[in-house]
Amino acid sequence: MALKIKENKIEIYIPNSEAVVGAQKVGIKDKSVGSYYMSSKNDDIIAFLNGLNANFYVDFAKTMHNMTPVYKYILSNHKKFIFKEELKAQAEAIEQIIENGYHENYTRIRAPEINNNKKYLRFDKSKDKRIGLFQILLLGDLSKLVILKLADDCFMLYGETVDKWKEKID
Repeated sequence: MALKIKENKIEIYIPNSEAVVGAQKVGIKDKSVGSYYMSSKNDDIIAFLNGLNANFYVDFAKTMHNMTPVYKYILSNHKKFIFKEELKAQAEAIEQIIENGYHENYTRIRAPEINNNKKYLRFDKSKDKRIGLFQILLLGDLSKLVILKLADDCFMLYGETVDKWKEKID
């Protein structure tokens, strides 16, 4: 997985193997890691995220706006079969996000966790179902998770597509 730290954001490119199962392409074992490997950048990431002593929010509206063209492209080109759940999980997640009004405002979530050996950053969906709804929108190999620094103690998560995502589908 590629992880880039830029001036005011971290970009985590979601490989198929680290996407949640409902967002994975077919061809790999049904296994969801649920964590993001920080590589040798762990200290830089912890410092960037203010030691995890901050408020974290998800921008569902921006994520849905960024990912909807991908879903539409997949469906209109009859490619849904390349995903394990044929985009049903994404449709259900979007329905729940709208029903609960999560897309109307920024949604506060729990701060991420870092495992004991400081190698993995984890947003725990078992403790907050909204994290699971967010992660299901991020398709393996086609999207990235962005953590935007709004202030030293405030971060916004959203999903966006990777460059040349159409080529990865075709």
